[in-house]
Amino acid sequence: MNKEEVIGKKFFLDVGSLAPVEVKVVEITDSKVMVEYLNSTSGRVEEFSISDFEYFAMIKIESYE
Repeated sequence: MNKEEVIGKKFFLDVGSLAPVEVKVVEITDSKVMVEYLNSTSGRVEEFSISDFEYFAMIKIESYE
């Protein structure tokens, strides 16, 4: 998936809590993915490194550089 396809998309991430958390991608920079939590802690925003996000979401974000 390229960056434009990922922004705004919802994912379930298994980050070690009791159940996967639902997040929406709000921004992607050269090194970070910012997500907004949707249900568990609504409104919370968290940053992941691109590699960590790819691991938790089980996707590959293609660079267009």
